[in-house]
Amino acid sequence: MNAATERTRAAIERLSGLVEATRRLVADGHLIDLHTLESRIDEVCGTLRTLPAAAADEIKATLVALIDDLNRLDQAIRRGHAETAEHLAGTSARRRATAAYGVPDAKPERR
Repeated sequence: MNAATERTRAAIERLSGLVEATRRLVADGHLIDLHTLESRIDEVCGTLRTLPAAAADEIKATLVALIDDLNRLDQAIRRGHAETAEHLAGTSARRRATAAYGVPDAKPERR
């Protein structure tokens, strides 16, 4: 493996670690700005375009692992979106019920 291919493989592995850390944060319910991750992915893709075709076999397993990590991140983000949508739907239903029936008095009025 030549030096450029080794540097690219190492960059992909670092990116994979960043993707995994992002997935854990998303799974824990944190809001994440994906701009940095997107920038790093763009950098790695640009580097991949400059490698000779023979390097593909040498970094294939590392790229497949990165794709798997990205798929897991995608699933975590989709799960978070679904949970948020479900929560919002429940909140909306309670608001509609409150609007339709009014807010019950906390204590009955004494006379």
